[in-house]
Amino acid sequence: MNAAMSPEAVLAYGWRIPFIIGLGVGLGGIAIRRYYVERVPHQAPARSPLGEAFGLHWRTMLHLVALVAGLSVGFYTTFVYAATWLAQVAQVPARTALGINTLAMGLSLIAAPAAGLASDRVGRRSSRRCCCRRWRLTGLPRSSRRRGFDDREIADFICDYLDRPGVRITRHPTADGPSST
Repeated sequence: MNAAMSPEAVLAYGWRIPFIIGLGVGLGGIAIRRYYVERVPHQAPARSPLGEAFGLHWRTMLHLVALVAGLSVGFYTTFVYAATWLAQVAQVPARTALGINTLAMGLSLIAAPAAGLASDRVGRRSSRRCCCRRWRLTGLPRSSRRRGFDDREIADFICDYLDRPGVRITRHPTADGPSST
């Protein structure tokens, strides 16, 4: 809104536009839930669905909470805090910091599917090793020198942990098919 409208227009009415769009999305969701007809036989609802989920599938729930927390911290650090740090600590102009942030998001839109494709083609273990080697050789040493200390040991620990034979990242079985490792 700030990029498309003048500050006066944003203060007068522009701040309402995202909420109106959100209201439309919410009403669309209600309509879909109300009028969507399921094609599979309906299962009787559990007495306490949340209690059943945590009682029977607590390991899976814990796994998913840790996974989402890790992804959220990584996203926040990379795309939110980095722009603030560039502007406030490194004294990069805010416009440049946000441009760098936008470029990083755009590159991640390309890199994520490419990494998934590489993982499917050569295997998860091989693609993890390749990423860890790249991290050890290029990204981490530069950031360590900039901060004034060497944290290569942390990268070595993380990468060595991921390369251990007992470490497996698996998908849980779904209705679509069997579990794969």
